[in-house]
Amino acid sequence: VSFYSQGAIVSMILDLEIRKQSSNQASLDVVLRNLFEEFPLSGEGFSPADFQSSVEKISDSSFSQFFQDYVSGVKQIDFNPWLNVVGLQLERKTETKEDSGKTNEDLPEETESFKAYLGLSLNGNTVSSVKSDGPAFLAGLASGDEILAIDQRRLRPSNLEDHLKIYAPGDLVQITFFRRSKLKELKIRLGRKPNGSLKVTRVPHPTDAQKKAYKSWLQQPWPEEKETSK
Repeated sequence: VSFYSQGAIVSMILDLEIRKQSSNQASLDVVLRNLFEEFPLSGEGFSPADFQSSVEKISDSSFSQFFQDYVSGVKQIDFNPWLNVVGLQLERKTETKEDSGKTNEDLPEETESFKAYLGLSLNGNTVSSVKSDGPAFLAGLASGDEILAIDQRRLRPSNLEDHLKIYAPGDLVQITFFRRSKLKELKIRLGRKPNGSLKVTRVPHPTDAQKKAYKSWLQQPWPEEKETSK
């Protein structure tokens, strides 16, 4: 898990949760300004407990479970409850033959079009990132691990996809890798990578509260639908 990308995501949902709990009267921006005033640069700085306390004070709510799940922990994030605060939603569109214009040979039936995958990216043989909802992360692989082999077959740079072609989702594979110069092995059950895409869209019938939160969050008004001339 990258502290940079995952940290930004957790900051976003924390901001949205503060807005939700405070009826959009507070935000993460307010928390940070308050901390800056309470803990000036000439002082010793604030602790994680100070930060959580400031969040709870500004929102008048307990954030213990939130911090346990997403700051101290690595619970998978369901974005829609938070995006809904500002009238947005995350949608997945699965590609079909009609969408792509491909032939049956090019794109099999949907149940067969899922490919086995680990849920990670490599730079050479070194893991550069791990998806928090993927099999590799759940099994314990981490950024910086150097993968040597899959099922005792040597992994060469840039041929991970070729390695996975012989497997199906659900297959159990053995990963041999180095972590800080120590040789390790893990058993990982491969997941399946769906085709298609993710897209953030506006909900079709937003409430006034959602429109107000959207404007406060993005600093721009909710786009109203233009009336079409008859």
